[in-house]
Amino acid sequence: MKKMVSMLSLICLVSILYSSQALAGAPWSEMIPKGMFWIRYYHIQASSSQKFDNQGEKYDLTEAIKEYVESVDMVYGITDNFFVGAVIPYYSGRSYRKQAKSGIGDIEIGGQYRYYKSDRWSSALRLGLRFPTGYVDDPDDTRDISLGSGYTRIRISNLIDYTTPDKTWIFSGKLRLNWQFENEYDSGAKAKAIYAGLGNTYKKNPGEELWAAVGIERRNLFPDDVRLSIKLEGRFHAGDDYSSGSKAFDRAQEKNKSSILYFIQPEIKYSLWKNHKIPMRIYCNYRIPLDGRNTYETSRIEAGLEVFF
Repeated sequence: MKKMVSMLSLICLVSILYSSQALAGAPWSEMIPKGMFWIRYYHIQASSSQKFDNQGEKYDLTEAIKEYVESVDMVYGITDNFFVGAVIPYYSGRSYRKQAKSGIGDIEIGGQYRYYKSDRWSSALRLGLRFPTGYVDDPDDTRDISLGSGYTRIRISNLIDYTTPDKTWIFSGKLRLNWQFENEYDSGAKAKAIYAGLGNTYKKNPGEELWAAVGIERRNLFPDDVRLSIKLEGRFHAGDDYSSGSKAFDRAQEKNKSSILYFIQPEIKYSLWKNHKIPMRIYCNYRIPLDGRNTYETSRIEAGLEVFF
C-alpha cells in the first residue's frame, strides 16, 4: 500500500507539472514512426575507485571496480505516437577482487506514448518493466556491482522537450520513478554466524528511486548532421527495509542505504543520413559525477550506434 500511494502521488505530480505542455542530452520524447524499427547497440565502460560517504566526502575503495557492458535496445513503432521495445544488457567483463564475470543482466520491456505534440512542445510517458534475469552475487555487499539486482522494477518516466522557433536549441526535462519490489535472499553462513536469530533467508524491500534531469541540445553549430548535447541529473534512492529474524541484522543492513548522486553528461551525435544516405547515427557520451551520498563516484563512457529501418 505504501508503494502504491507513493507511485500514484508521483504520477499526479507529473500530470500537474506537464499537463499544459506536455538517455543523454536531448530530445527525450523522440518517437519512432509507425511500422519502423529502431535498434541501438552500445558499449559502456564504467570505473569506480572512490565512494561518497554519508556526509558527501570521498574515500578510496580497497580495490577499483570496473564494469563493461554491451547492450541492445530494440524498438518498434506501433503508431506515430506509441512504440514498444526491450533492453537486453550483456556484461562482458567486470573486475572486482580480480574476478571476471559475464552474462545477461536484467532485461527490461516497455513502451513510450507521446500524449502531446505541437510545433515547439512534445511530451511523452514511458513505462518499463525490468526483470531480475541477471546473476546476483550479494545484494548487500556495497562493494559489489552485480550483474542483476535480484528484484523486479517498474520504471515510470515523464519526458518533455521544447524546441526554439529557429530549431537551433532543444531543452528537455525528465522525471522518473523506479518502483522496486520486495524479494527474498539467502542469508549466508557468515551473516548467520554474526547475527543471532538470523534464519536461512531474509527479505529486502528496496527503497524507491526518483531521477530528475534537464538537458539541452545545440543544433547547426556544425553541419546539421552533428549535434552536441549535455544533461544534468540527480538520482535519489530511499532507504531499503529489511525483514529477518534478527533486528541487529536489519538495523545494520538499513544503515546508510539511502543515497544521492548528481552528475553531468556531455554527448556528441552524428547522423550518417544527410551525407551518406545511411539510416544510422553514432554517438558518444561521458558521465562525470559531481556530488553524492552513500554511492559510488563512478566515471562512465558510452559509445553506440542507432539503426532505423
